[in-house]
Amino acid sequence: MGRTRGRRQNGARALCWLALLMGMALLGGCGKTSEDGLFRYSMSHGTLTVTDYRDDERSVVIIPMAIDGEVVSGIGDGAIPQSAVALTLPVTADAISEEAFSECPDLKYLLVGSDTELPEEMPEDCRVYYHGTSYGDLWLEYLHLDEDGVLYGLLN
Repeated sequence: MGRTRGRRQNGARALCWLALLMGMALLGGCGKTSEDGLFRYSMSHGTLTVTDYRDDERSVVIIPMAIDGEVVSGIGDGAIPQSAVALTLPVTADAISEEAFSECPDLKYLLVGSDTELPEEMPEDCRVYYHGTSYGDLWLEYLHLDEDGVLYGLLN
């Protein structure tokens, strides 16, 4: 009888640990955090998808072409912070989820690759610019705002 009781206690402990680990995985997400701590991302079949930009204060957001040595190829649901006004996505990010911009209603300027397929629902009044396209004398690599919130070189 003592052995059965001990086995039950061990089994119950194992179940508790398993439940705790599963809960931590759900709360923490299944993604990874970048070395600089600025991004959360997921990897699937060799493709990196940004799932969270962790600086909720920044109005100018630049997603790099690579994170931790892996090429960024997608932007996930709600990945862009609510504070974003100007967003630069790398040309490699051609998979943008339908809900990628759902948390940023104030997004006014977006720079993407010319092959990037944008979600059907974009923030109202968002102007889209494309890498590799000239705008007057400008060849855009990144979007920047001045202290008044005016896009560098594009708006008069």
